[in-house]
Amino acid sequence: MLSKIFCEPILYPRIAIINPVHPIVLDPLNDIPKSTNYFLIGPEKKIRECLKGSHKKECAIIDATSIDDATRIAIELFDQGRIDAIQKGHVSTHEFLQPMMRSISKPCKRMSHLYVIQLPSYHKPIIITDSVMHIAPSLDHKIHIVQNAIDFWNLFEKTPPKIAVLSAVGGVSLTMPSTLDGAILSKMFQSSATIDALSLDLALSQSSKETKGLTSLVSGDADVLIMPDLNAANILMKCMLFMAHGQGAGLVVGGRIPLIVTSRSTGTQGRLFSYSLAQAYVEQLRCLS
Repeated sequence: MLSKIFCEPILYPRIAIINPVHPIVLDPLNDIPKSTNYFLIGPEKKIRECLKGSHKKECAIIDATSIDDATRIAIELFDQGRIDAIQKGHVSTHEFLQPMMRSISKPCKRMSHLYVIQLPSYHKPIIITDSVMHIAPSLDHKIHIVQNAIDFWNLFEKTPPKIAVLSAVGGVSLTMPSTLDGAILSKMFQSSATIDALSLDLALSQSSKETKGLTSLVSGDADVLIMPDLNAANILMKCMLFMAHGQGAGLVVGGRIPLIVTSRSTGTQGRLFSYSLAQAYVEQLRCLS
């Protein structure tokens, strides 16, 4: 079902965009149907200057003097039932997420970022986490990251996910802490997912699995990649997009409001896919409630 987000027609959530002061943020909005409401929150004068000549649709602009102020307004819109998700505009990820985390985190839960990527060379969409939020995740952080990935997966798919906790080597090495994390996570979540500590080639390549004689159910067929840290996740994600011709969509989950977080350089198609992912996610949550 996840593969449907990369198909036409694109789904559009009702969104509020924080600091949409660049054409790369505003141009995709021309594709949003007139029936879908959205709000642009930030310095009104600058937003109107950016809209001149390129924006074809009437939209609601709410003036905000700071990112904190814009965040507060967007959360109020969500609480009033007027939007489904909040999107990062032309602002750094840290500046966007910091006030969000203070306001929308759930008790005893950590938010994390998921990036769903469809590659020409792989037989199904794959989820990479976390390339945005957790710089050097501890085992405790990874527990939340894995749980968020499982919860997200279960909204869309009927079978348990196959999760690869990635390291430079497969199996367990006492000198490589990420492999120890993988071994612990595989035991902790064995009732809700199939998890193995694997290298990237073993996670995604059936031929590597056969060459190395592995019997892992995850190897060559992984649904989710848990990365050792943010640097590795961000580099892998961008390699898949820019060098392996992948299509991707990103979302922060685990809080009470879904957040659409894309790189400031993400083009129109990537932003539209992220809209589609956010709307599909919201729809599935509504089905549960």
